[in-house]
Order: sequence, then structure tokens, then C-alpha cells
Amino acid sequence: TDPEIRFRRKISIDEQTECWRWTGAHYSNGYAIFCLGGKGVQGLAHRWSYEHFVGPIPNGWTIDHLCRVRDCVNPKHMEPVEFRENVLRGYGPSGNNARKTHCPRGHLLSGGYHHGPRNDWRRCRICNTEAARRYREKKRAA
Repeated sequence: TDPEIRFRRKISIDEQTECWRWTGAHYSNGYAIFCLGGKGVQGLAHRWSYEHFVGPIPNGWTIDHLCRVRDCVNPKHMEPVEFRENVLRGYGPSGNNARKTHCPRGHLLSGGYHHGPRNDWRRCRICNTEAARRYREKKRAA
């Protein structure tokens, strides 16, 4: 069978979002699987869709789902980007931190921030300097 016909049979269009939701197999992380000849086409249906309907994905680049729906295969909802850009656009700790403008105490996070003791928040220079001062005072008192 023609790959495009097989592909289209596994799509359900969401009228509100215009996402092409994949009704076929999925990986455990939510991404759609599309196989040709018994082998996954790069394993991912959204990559096949983009390459088939739009064109090649630059070497080493990934596809960013602009709609943030992992099983959407609508090529209009996709953009090829470098891996780092895709991570920073996402909602994991790296992406969330990249969008922060102020530390938890309200200080502006400018170019010279420091990472906090946990991986999911940042501490600004002011807070870092205050924490270092408190640490030194505590060591002197002990």
C-alpha cells in the first residue's frame, strides 16, 4: 500500500486544535510510531510526516511540536530546530528555568546568575552573596 494512504488512515483530526492525532501505535513517552516495511521510519510518525509533506529535516536537528502535543503529526504544527532550542522551548526544568526572569525572592535574574542547590531553580547573585555571607557567619560562630 501507498505509505501516505497508510499514514492518513491512522490520523484523527481534532477540529478545535487542528492537531492530527495519531491513532496508531505509540512509544511509552507518547510519541507516535509509523513503520514502513516492518521498520520504524526513524521510529517517529511526526518526523515522517514533516519530511513527506514539507521536506528534509536538517542533519542533527529535531522536530519541535509547536502545539506541544506529542502525538500530533500535522506538519503545520512542527518546526525543525536544534536540540538545545527544542529543550529550552519545552516544559522540563531546563526550559522552565530559561523562561524565569526573577529569583524566588523577586530579584531580577540577569546574565550573571548562579544555579541553586537543586536543579529546578536558580539563585541570583544577590541571594547567592547573602547565602555565602550567612554561611561564613555561621562557620565563624561555630
